[in-house]
Amino acid sequence: MKENYGKAGSGVEIGMNDAIEKELKESYKKEHPSSSSEHIQLPSQIKFIEKEGKIEMLLMEEAIGKGEKNENMQEHSAAFEGWAVILKRYLGKDIKLDIAFSLNLEELNGEFEGNGHYKRFLYRVLRFEEQYSKWFSLSENLNTFLFSEGGFCEWLKKNGKDFTNNVPQKEKAVPSNDKISENWVEGTLAGQESILQDLIKKENSERNEIFCQLPVGLFSHEVTAKNEVFARGNAAVDLWTWDGDKFYAFELKYKNKMVGIITELFFYANYLYDLLIKKNFKLNEKRTKKRGYCNLLGNEFKEICAYMLVDEMHPLIDEKVLEILNDSKSTSDIKILYKMQKYKMVNGSVSLD
Repeated sequence: MKENYGKAGSGVEIGMNDAIEKELKESYKKEHPSSSSEHIQLPSQIKFIEKEGKIEMLLMEEAIGKGEKNENMQEHSAAFEGWAVILKRYLGKDIKLDIAFSLNLEELNGEFEGNGHYKRFLYRVLRFEEQYSKWFSLSENLNTFLFSEGGFCEWLKKNGKDFTNNVPQKEKAVPSNDKISENWVEGTLAGQESILQDLIKKENSERNEIFCQLPVGLFSHEVTAKNEVFARGNAAVDLWTWDGDKFYAFELKYKNKMVGIITELFFYANYLYDLLIKKNFKLNEKRTKKRGYCNLLGNEFKEICAYMLVDEMHPLIDEKVLEILNDSKSTSDIKILYKMQKYKMVNGSVSLD
């Protein structure tokens, strides 16, 4: 059975996701015969079609920041990085990304206006294609929009050094003790610093404080709403610290098994790499002590270590997924390492699993 999903004006017929989802479930069951695959579903808002041995992913307007109501990048319909890596891991096929309408580069005249969700999406596509081009490619429309003369890549290189990050405006609120939530777990891990310090500490290295909620907005020249490059809102690295020249970023989930954790962590890691290591963006020099921000100033970092910190992981995410994420040989000089760490709750306290 087929359903028509047309790209604007293209007349392209997109098959439903059933066949690829079935193949994904079968592959999962071969490795996990005692586990149920009924809970495994591809997002219906992304259209998947297999063509010439390659899986094409078609994103809707809301997934890239061009719709009336835009999706958070961790939502199933927007997390193209997560689904791309998972399909590569279980099906072994190359992935191609496309969108459900045409982007007209000539109309922009070298200026990339629009909300921060949209430009953040373009940045994510750019970095993902750069690092995984061995098996990930873009439609002709996206490729032209990003890499042609006057495209997004050229615009980012030309203007990026004038882009600066936002800093914390207030201290993190202390969650109440009567209800366990993700905020409660985050506050507990920041308060009981030895838990994460023991995870990352090298012999004889200094134990640095664990901080919460490092903002990841981006702005042209100064931090004002009209200058937004990447959306700010509540976008922030959940927990962070450093050890020597290695910066640690933790994306925390509590009772939230989402493929989108890959997308969030990929964006945070690359944003921090461009800001702190490559200096493609300009680090905001505001010396606030709120949430430890001033510790970024004066430190020289050489590597980003990005952790998924979870009590339960989505069943499709495993060590082989991490191997694919860490195999970015098309840009062999990039120093980003992805890891996964589980924690558990015992009698209202948190410990590493």
